[in-house]
Amino acid sequence: MKNFVLIILVIAVIFSSCKKEEETINSTDSFSCKIDGEEFGSTGSVTLDLALDNLEIQAIDAQYIVDIKIENINTRSDGDIIEFDTEALGKVTISGTIYSNTTFDPSQGKITITSLDLNGGKISGTFFFEAQEVIMPKKEYGMVNVTSGIFSNISF
Repeated sequence: MKNFVLIILVIAVIFSSCKKEEETINSTDSFSCKIDGEEFGSTGSVTLDLALDNLEIQAIDAQYIVDIKIENINTRSDGDIIEFDTEALGKVTISGTIYSNTTFDPSQGKITITSLDLNGGKISGTFFFEAQEVIMPKKEYGMVNVTSGIFSNISF
């Protein structure tokens, strides 16, 4: 019984001395844009997904979720311009309604990579896109314009 109590005390001391590591957000990371003219800015709620060699950046605030996807990230470099010729390169969620870029006119959306460090895992760039409501079937679909998009020093 003494050994059991001693083991419990040792375990308690070990766990109480462990310090939980807190994740810090780099204050140089930023993501902002205008959604139908209204300012959107995220302060650290940026999520990255590197599945299938695609870099997906998701920024969230109280009202909006904005997603941009850069396909084939490992083949990209500074100055690359990515036209929105594939669906879902740019998405906005407003109150549960999802809007996605269309492929009708690829000039209605672009990502420009202004700085890319594949070894260091940092990316910066600009973007804009027009997105259409994706719920089907409907006779009329809502549209959203995302302009003046900037992402800076996003780590991946």
